[in-house]
Amino acid sequence: MAVTRDEFRALMNTMYNYDIGVDWNNLVLPPVISTGLLGEVQANINAIGNLQEKIKEMERMIEEYQVARQHQIMYLNELNRIRDQENGEKQEGQQNPEYMDRD
Repeated sequence: MAVTRDEFRALMNTMYNYDIGVDWNNLVLPPVISTGLLGEVQANINAIGNLQEKIKEMERMIEEYQVARQHQIMYLNELNRIRDQENGEKQEGQQNPEYMDRD
């Protein structure tokens, strides 16, 4: 015995508390029935989007840190050069280990 449209519609109303509509050529299923995991899928999409934004922010911070670190090294090297010139401690081709860059 086949299920009639009214019986199937009543079953859907009872099981899911959702009316699938009267146009059986164009049934309207609720999103939870369609995917089964709509809330979880949306949460994952949001988490992935937030993760990508965080990765971009971290990449930007790393680039800024590297530039800042290079500026610090150049500044320290210049200070060491000036100090050595003033004190006359550094000879040509010889480095003072106390003031060497330790990167």
